[in-house]
Amino acid sequence: MYDRIDPVTRKRRHLTEIIPPGPGAAKEAEKARTRLPSKVDEQRNPRTRATVNPVLDRHLEMLGVEDTTLDSDQGLCATTSDR
Repeated sequence: MYDRIDPVTRKRRHLTEIIPPGPGAAKEAEKARTRLPSKVDEQRNPRTRATVNPVLDRHLEMLGVEDTTLDSDQGLCATTSDR
């Protein structure tokens, strides 16, 4: 189900839900089919699927600090993401 444009990645977002196979799968699929549109209507779904790294990269791009500060901040972010 198409939701909206992701504000970070600028790609179309699609809500999905995986229903495991089994005796109650059809019933669960029907519940999901009615639940997903209501999430869109109530805007309770996540606004982005972006991970922390792209969000940090975008933040650092927009930060507007001196090059030395930017280099230091990028180094800290790289060190943190390696853990």
